[in-house]
Amino acid sequence: MFVSKLSVKNFRPFSSTSSFVIDNLNIPDATDEGSGLNVLIGENGCGKTTLLDALVLPLLEYKADSIHLDDFQNKDEDIKIQILADANFSYDGTMPKVTYTGKGFEFEAKVRARGNSSYLSSIVVSDQRFIRADGETKPEDGRPDLRLKVDNPWKGPRFSENDILYLDKNRTFQIRSGTYNSTRFDRIMEDYNYQHLKTFVPMKDIDKAITTKILTFENPHLRDALDKFKTIYGEPIQLSVIDNHEPFKNAFFAYAKADHHQIPLSNMGSGYEMIFTILYSYYLSQQSGKQLILLIDEPELHLHPSLQEVFSNLLLEFSKNAQIFITTHSPLFVKQLMTSPRPLIKVLTKDSGVISESPIADRKLPYLSANEVNYIAFQLATEEYHNELYEELFSQHATSTHIKPFDVSFFQRVKGEPASYEWMGTPNQVSLHTYVRNQIHHRSSCGTAAMVDIKTSIDKMRSFL
Repeated sequence: MFVSKLSVKNFRPFSSTSSFVIDNLNIPDATDEGSGLNVLIGENGCGKTTLLDALVLPLLEYKADSIHLDDFQNKDEDIKIQILADANFSYDGTMPKVTYTGKGFEFEAKVRARGNSSYLSSIVVSDQRFIRADGETKPEDGRPDLRLKVDNPWKGPRFSENDILYLDKNRTFQIRSGTYNSTRFDRIMEDYNYQHLKTFVPMKDIDKAITTKILTFENPHLRDALDKFKTIYGEPIQLSVIDNHEPFKNAFFAYAKADHHQIPLSNMGSGYEMIFTILYSYYLSQQSGKQLILLIDEPELHLHPSLQEVFSNLLLEFSKNAQIFITTHSPLFVKQLMTSPRPLIKVLTKDSGVISESPIADRKLPYLSANEVNYIAFQLATEEYHNELYEELFSQHATSTHIKPFDVSFFQRVKGEPASYEWMGTPNQVSLHTYVRNQIHHRSSCGTAAMVDIKTSIDKMRSFL
């Protein structure tokens, strides 16, 4: 199951009166790099992180349980989120040998009606439900079979087609043991322990074999404490370094130096830890035959620019088989992803509190430019982008190496731009474009270009290309 459509209502910055919808999301095709990659860009506060949360709220129980009153745009209305799948899927019923057909998932949260004060309860209540496929009448509304949180007592979770990895800004990595919830790492180490139990029958005393080799010294105070406890409890306890039945319980990923000093992956840099987390999750999903949905909030936060290029190539490669959603503020990162024509890049904008989305604007330069990405993604007009547009027009249309004849022949005669700006101190000689160009290149004699002029000139030159 991959997500083809997302609908959000009354969640954080999104309206409580109408649904915000993103349709036709990229679905991996198993062939083309970037085919499953979806990129959300835009200014702060336009809902990029919220959309990532909305994508997982109908599927991940720990995210659903984290909803609180501040997440409501209007506390008098319900939060409603729907995700539709790229194709119908089957899920088990709560009873054996019963299956249903769904087309998506929904999440709903509301403020509890606090009519009963005889017990303590949370302010917000929420639910995760399957959406019946078109034409299906079962499970009926309100039935436990429609709720994700109700497991089949003989089989456990009733839908397990996907692996979902969400790396939010807090970077809750899946390659460490969890404190309150089990992680993917916990689950694979549990499987290692299970394989160990099956292999070694009868169980070997691994702890004694290791401890007797490394414990060549003794702490008399610790010995006194152990002896004293034996007199109280009646049974001896000892210092153990490994669990004989679960030797992988405290395992960790590390780099082993020549002197056998182990450097945990978590100490090698958060960027490398994030990359390994994705590698680890991707290949495990391949092993289990599950479809991976990967979500990353601002992956560039912990990546050096050179590592961003490596990482973007990795995302493009993996998006052939995994559906990937990322948010970013990095024009360099967007530029690197745009080396492939397949990623879906959505620009989010906020105007008078209303959020809208649109495809990223067309590129005009014949090469990938970080300055152009900055402009079409973030509306950042820069002198560098103005220079690139001017030079591209000059290379296409100039008949000499001089600037003023080019301005007259192309901007004024072909494009009808008025000669309203000065040239070398003489007024009404050149167009706005050449005037701004001279201000950028000869600031000491021509002055500093105004931002409004740079923006106006860029927009017009883009229309000329």
